[in-house]
Amino acid sequence: VDCVNGAGGVIAPQLLRDLGCEVVELNCEPTGIFAHVPEPLNKNLGDLEKAVAAQKADLGFATDPDVDRLSVVDETGKCIGEEFSLLLAEKFILSKTKGDIVTNLSSSMASEDIAAEFGVKVHRTKVGEINVGKKMMELQSPVGGEGNGGIICPEVHYTRDAPAGMAVILGYLAERDEPISKLAAEIPHYYFAKNKIKVDPTELDNIMNKVPEIFTDYKLDTKDGIKILGDKFWIHIRKSGTEPIIRVYVESETAEKSEQICKETIGKLVG
Repeated sequence: VDCVNGAGGVIAPQLLRDLGCEVVELNCEPTGIFAHVPEPLNKNLGDLEKAVAAQKADLGFATDPDVDRLSVVDETGKCIGEEFSLLLAEKFILSKTKGDIVTNLSSSMASEDIAAEFGVKVHRTKVGEINVGKKMMELQSPVGGEGNGGIICPEVHYTRDAPAGMAVILGYLAERDEPISKLAAEIPHYYFAKNKIKVDPTELDNIMNKVPEIFTDYKLDTKDGIKILGDKFWIHIRKSGTEPIIRVYVESETAEKSEQICKETIGKLVG
């Protein structure tokens, strides 16, 4: 487990031991001096990947400094992507308790595939755990979260919680008694492309107003910026709340298609 010398170093190793795991600690001194770039993204977890492979571990966990995001490394020493933390939790919890999923507009459409498997619905909110948590409370949803590795387990509380996510994923692994890579492979794989456009602050609204004019043949969701819903792809375009940029997120069935759609979308917006 890699807690990047954040607050997770206090609880995560002990929780894992209490759950019966043999634990190898990486960066678990809660000094606040981060051992690497703190976001638990694949590109930042090379040391954890190497340690999992070297130790022949069943899996590795990585948290961010305030322990609300969780990433998983499989038994081969490969990061499976932060999106899969929530997806794995959804599959296990829905196998025990039926109810609708809540997640935000920028999280993977694999949640819809999982929901269909269990005969439930996905409810999409604005980005931000407060929006997801409130909707979960309203619907009494058994599981939800955000695709950046944020798992919300209402049996614990209605905010993202990496240690709770660890317990859920370990429960799934123990029940199935199969490698984590196999469990992840059972979930449909889609691919993200993410980019941003730096613009003059006075042009932000003008560019956003172009979106409905460009994508006239698609269903649009305007809860949080504008999300364009296509056939096995989506584009989410939203203004930053803190700086003069527009974020463009795309998900589709291949990495190449996502990159191409993202590039073409930015070209249309600034062209």
